[in-house]
Amino acid sequence: MRYKINYLKVFFFIIFFSFNYIKNLNAEISNYIVVMVGNEMITSYDLEQEKLYLSLINQININSLNKKQLDDMAKDSLIREKVKLNVINKQKNLVIDDDFISINIKQIYKKLGLNSLDELKYLINKYNLNYEEFVNKITIELKWNQIIYSLFSNKIQIDKDKIDKKIKLILNENEEEEFLISEIFLIGKNKKELNDKIIKVQESILEIGFNNTAIKYSSSDTSKNGGELGWVGESQISEKILGQIKITNTGNITKPIELSGGNLIIQVKNKRSIKKKIDIKQKFDEIVKAEQNNQLNNFSIYYFQKIKNNIVIRNN
Repeated sequence: MRYKINYLKVFFFIIFFSFNYIKNLNAEISNYIVVMVGNEMITSYDLEQEKLYLSLINQININSLNKKQLDDMAKDSLIREKVKLNVINKQKNLVIDDDFISINIKQIYKKLGLNSLDELKYLINKYNLNYEEFVNKITIELKWNQIIYSLFSNKIQIDKDKIDKKIKLILNENEEEEFLISEIFLIGKNKKELNDKIIKVQESILEIGFNNTAIKYSSSDTSKNGGELGWVGESQISEKILGQIKITNTGNITKPIELSGGNLIIQVKNKRSIKKKIDIKQKFDEIVKAEQNNQLNNFSIYYFQKIKNNIVIRNN
């Protein structure tokens, strides 16, 4: 009788072990490598997590897109991230201050209409995402920005006379027009490739919307956030871009604007005029900061493309 019980124990142990082995084997098979970006891999699990991440920060209705559209958006987003990681991982002692990370996280949950970090954590959990991984994604972008600043900050050029003229114009009118805008910046190896991409993007905007198209196609660092720039004052926008925004009706997009290095398409979501007392020094600093950020963004696009062109990207 005792031997019988022992045999039963052995039998159940074998069944339990076999079940767990098969379960783990199936998990390994289902989580396969989709793309290799240099030394960085993108797995099928990463792809599913990125879909959830993008849908959370951009409030995308997943049901409004088909599987291929979602897969392509997530894959393109992850490739951008992995290209950046190929650079970031070579940098020693690259550390982002925790307080700065917290400030950026606060900006995200405020943008989502949330009131606290706890509410953000609850939402992240609701989307079946991990908070630490969420913070890691924010940190990657901040580290990339730090690298861009260290490489190109000495190349920034500010035309102070032009800024003074802008401020005088605002002072004379006693108000400033502001625009709620999003962007898609497109680059190409040649004019034909760029024109083909513009046509593809315009078709995509009609099919899946501006923000989703920005995630998939835009070369700007704003792509992950659906190209959103928020409310921007006219004094912070170049004359060429401002001219197109002003003639574009609310809810529409501008025609492609030719800029150095590529073409820009702007979605004008809303417009408003703000009457306020202007602090000249504060306004000057705001315009300088906006111009610095604009130039750094252009340097980021240039440097990213340079790195990407020298990395082997293999689809499995």
